[in-house]
Amino acid sequence: MKIVLLMPQSARYGKDGAFDQRLRYAPLTLTTLAALIPSELNASVQCIDEWAEDFDPHTIEADIIGITVITGNAPKAYRYSRILQDRGITVVLGGVHITLVPEEAENHANAIVCGYAEESWPELLREFAAKKPLKKRYDRQPLTMDGYPRPRRDLLKKQKYTNMNVVQATRGCMYRCTFCVVPTAWPKQYQRDPQDVAREVAEFPGKTFILIDLSPSSDEEYFGRLADAFAPLRKYWGGLATLNITDNPKLMKKLERSGCRGLLVGIESQNPKTLKTMGKSWQKPSDNLWRIKMLHDHGIAVNGCFVFGVDGDTDGVFDETLEFVFKASIDLPRFA
Repeated sequence: MKIVLLMPQSARYGKDGAFDQRLRYAPLTLTTLAALIPSELNASVQCIDEWAEDFDPHTIEADIIGITVITGNAPKAYRYSRILQDRGITVVLGGVHITLVPEEAENHANAIVCGYAEESWPELLREFAAKKPLKKRYDRQPLTMDGYPRPRRDLLKKQKYTNMNVVQATRGCMYRCTFCVVPTAWPKQYQRDPQDVAREVAEFPGKTFILIDLSPSSDEEYFGRLADAFAPLRKYWGGLATLNITDNPKLMKKLERSGCRGLLVGIESQNPKTLKTMGKSWQKPSDNLWRIKMLHDHGIAVNGCFVFGVDGDTDGVFDETLEFVFKASIDLPRFA
C-alpha cells in the first residue's frame, strides 16, 4: 500500500508568498502523520510539502492520499481531491479547516479526520487496509501527547528548510482571544513530559531548534520545567509566548539559561479598546515597552505581531504602530 501525505501551498504561504526559505522551518504535520502509520501495514509513504516540491494530482500514484488543510489552501485542496477521486484514489482530508467546517469538508473527500489525528488516523488506515468501508468522519481524540512515535523527519527534503529541528511540547491555549482559531478548533490543552521533549531535542543535529507550541507559557510552572529540561542540552531555541511572562523574574532567568534566544509575541495593538474587542484586555499597552526591554535584557529577541483592520482602527493606526515598533526596538515586526 502506498500512502501520500500532502500539504498544498496557499497563495500567501507558498513559494512566492510572504515567507521565503529564510523564514521557513520544517512542518510537523506531515512527518507526524507518517509516524502514526501502523507498522503492520508495511506501507510505503511519501510526504509532499508543496512549498518545497511540486505536486501533480493528474500523475501522482497512490492508494490513499491524506491532505492537511488550512482555510488558505482549502479551495486548492478540494480541487486536488476531486481530481484524485476521479482517478480512483481514496482521499482523506484533515487539519484545522476540516475541523472547523466538517459538514462542508465531507462533500470533498472519501473521509475526513477532525481534531488531532493520533488515534483517528491509524484507525482509518487499518480499516482501509482491511478493505472495510470508511466512515465519513473520524474524530477520536487522544488522551495524552505522550507515548507516540517521533515524527518521520527523514521524509522531508531537508535542504528546503532553514531548520529541520522542530518540536512540540504542548497543544491548546488557556486564553480565548476572539480572533484566534485555537480555542474553537482545539479546546483541550495537552502537555508532554518535559524530559521526553528534551530527549527528542537531544537527538537533533546542530545547536538550534524551534518550539512551535502556540502558547507554552499559558502554564508558567510547566514552561519553567520545560526550560529546566532544555538547559543541560546547551542548545539555542526560539518559540512563542505572551508578554506577561515578564512578570515572573524566576521564569525569565530559566528561559535565558535554557538557551531561549527569540520569542514570537502577540502584541496585536497599542490601543486598549482594540485589545478589549479581541478578548485580550489582560495585556496592557502601557506595559509593553518595559516588558520588551526585559526580554532583550535576558538575550531574547522579539518577533512582535500586530493586527490591523479591527473595528475602531483609524488610518492613524499604521504610523502609531510603526512609532511603537521603533521605540521598542522590536527585532522582527510582523503585520497582518
